[in-house]
Amino acid sequence: MIIARDGFDNPEVKAFFKFLHPLVKLPSQKDLGGRILEESAQKINIFIQEVAQKDTNSITLAYDNWKNIKKESIFGSILITSMGKVLIWNAKDILNKHTRWFDVQHKTEDMLNNLNKEEIKVNAVVTDCASQYEVARQYYIQVN
Repeated sequence: MIIARDGFDNPEVKAFFKFLHPLVKLPSQKDLGGRILEESAQKINIFIQEVAQKDTNSITLAYDNWKNIKKESIFGSILITSMGKVLIWNAKDILNKHTRWFDVQHKTEDMLNNLNKEEIKVNAVVTDCASQYEVARQYYIQVN
C-alpha cells in the first residue's frame, strides 16, 4: 500500500482506514492537493510572518539559486531570527532563466520591500554569489 503515490483515492487505503475507524471519511486527492493544501500553507505563512515580526533584534535574509532533482531552477529565500530559528520564506521556480545582475537587483529589492511591508526588520542579507551580494549591499545603502 503506497499512500504517497495514490493518495486517499486508492481503494486499499480506503479499506484500511475504514477498518481502523469506520466513521472516518478521507478527503479526496483533489481536496488534499487543493483546498486543504492551500489552507495549511496559508496557516504556515501566517505563523512564519508572526515569528519574524516579533523578532525585536531583526532577522537575516538569506537566498540562493539551485536546481532540484527535476533540474528546475529554484530561487529560494529563508529568514533567520536573532535566536537562530530558520524560517522558509519563499521558493520560486525561475524557469531556467539565467540570473543576471539586473534580475538579482529586482528580486532583492522586491524581497526587501515585501519584508518591509510586512513590518519585518532585516539587519543583514546573506548570499554566496558576489553579484547578488553587491546588489543587496547597494540596495541596503540606498534604503538606510
